[in-house]
Amino acid sequence: MNILKILNLNEQDKHPTVKELAQICEVSERSIYRYLYILNQVVPIKSNVNIVR
Repeated sequence: MNILKILNLNEQDKHPTVKELAQICEVSERSIYRYLYILNQVVPIKSNVNIVR
């Protein structure tokens, strides 16, 4: 469900920080990085975060 929240925010051209996303999704920042990595494998996402591992 959290991945969908992040995708939805991205599609609305809202770009919260990793910290803000963690608060919105009620997870750790590490989890947000994992979600961003997964999303980036499926669809290109707009982000100021380097999610390459």
